[in-house]
Amino acid sequence: WSDDVSLALCFLASLAHHGDYSQEHLLQRYFQWWMNGYMSPTGLCFTPHIDIKKSIDLFGETQAAQALGFQIDIEKKLNYLSPKPTALLRLSPIAYFYSKHSFLKRLEIIKDCVKRMFGIKTSIDVFIAYIELLVNALNGFSKQELIQSIQLEQNSNDILNKFFFHLIYLISNDNNNIEQGIQLALKN
Repeated sequence: WSDDVSLALCFLASLAHHGDYSQEHLLQRYFQWWMNGYMSPTGLCFTPHIDIKKSIDLFGETQAAQALGFQIDIEKKLNYLSPKPTALLRLSPIAYFYSKHSFLKRLEIIKDCVKRMFGIKTSIDVFIAYIELLVNALNGFSKQELIQSIQLEQNSNDILNKFFFHLIYLISNDNNNIEQGIQLALKN
């Protein structure tokens, strides 16, 4: 269990409760997690990693400024926040909730979340590829179709990109027969 699992559950709960992406509602859920242990397995939020704290703070500041009609120069507010690989998990509810919506709807939400959590210099390419991989899986693509649908070039200088392609490597080399596994589990 990681902080990003809790934050992903906060995002999913916000989407389910609000019925759509709401920056304000999501931020409330994140603060509930941080202050009250909402969606934590223990009911407590231990000290979150500094990157997660900065990310939530940035999200809150941009949301508050927007609500008041101000623009914040995000780049002056932070030194580049490099998202950790688990940050992909944090945004995965976009795929689950919007799997039947248009790509443009998902793109709009991904752009907003990444900008607010990591700054405008953060590339959204890996986030898009990851969300679309999940969407395609939810929409019944085969493993081969999933791998062929990836529209991202490998970049060994980007840790998030490296992690994504390691995930793809694991998927492509997984020889488990899911149907057979389910049948065996049901028999036992």
